[in-house]
Amino acid sequence: MESNTQENEAPANHSPNEGIQVDTTATVKATNPVPVERTLSLGEKRVRTNFNVSASTDVDGIKQQTASLIDALEKLKEKRSDPEFTRLIALANTSYENAAMWAVKAITL
Repeated sequence: MESNTQENEAPANHSPNEGIQVDTTATVKATNPVPVERTLSLGEKRVRTNFNVSASTDVDGIKQQTASLIDALEKLKEKRSDPEFTRLIALANTSYENAAMWAVKAITL
């Protein structure tokens, strides 16, 4: 008996993102023609600046600006270590991440 499913077809309950791994390094174009690899900053990792399926420059901009804000707050944590300050920085970072997510959703709607 012949099956209706093709060999490359995913099962109905298969998640489209299953098995996807995100690269945490980025190729940065400098003034020289040779690309330079570097490790992503914490902000870039959190908003996944290297993931933009739509290839939208608006998405890139939102993600880069959000990554910069997160990185700036992380630098402030180096100057102070009291628990309330750290908690407030964490809340602000979470809010930036949420804002970026909703902005990307709006842009790609």
